[in-house]
Amino acid sequence: MTAGFAEEAATSVLIYQCGFFGNPGYTTYKEAITDLALDLYNKYYDLRLSVYKFRYSSRIKDCCRKELIAAKKACFCNTCNQEIVDEPFVEDEFMDYIRKLHNTTCDTYGEAESTSRRDMTWWPWWTNDFIGASKDEIIHIPENAEQVLCAALLEAKPELATNDPDWDFSDTDWNGFKIK
Repeated sequence: MTAGFAEEAATSVLIYQCGFFGNPGYTTYKEAITDLALDLYNKYYDLRLSVYKFRYSSRIKDCCRKELIAAKKACFCNTCNQEIVDEPFVEDEFMDYIRKLHNTTCDTYGEAESTSRRDMTWWPWWTNDFIGASKDEIIHIPENAEQVLCAALLEAKPELATNDPDWDFSDTDWNGFKIK
């Protein structure tokens, strides 16, 4: 997949593979892309949105941190009466996360097998299998992969949509993949 417009030549191609450990694969592009979008969202959630994952950061008050350590799913701090919530999902930030994946390596990508809420289906960097795969087994997103994946995610999880009237987004590219 290639994130960004064709004019942004600095954005490189990412290769994800799902055919391992007996995974039967997918019957449609929509199913495959949606599953990749859900994998990336759950990875993004752990890295950017989860208040529990950031319980030791300086932005969490000490009393709230103690509450989270005592009860992982705590929603309220009994000491300061503050609500304990995850960061809100923002479409542009998710797409920016996808755009920046091309800078990662197998060391900086993090856990590839699972996230706190999902076992991953797609794994990056399995290029040997990619080279030998038939063209029928490859989904190529030539540009705007971040928009395609965001549109697939919002279709699968409409509760994430911010409904921001200033957010300019076209899901035209995603609509083209849904019919294949």
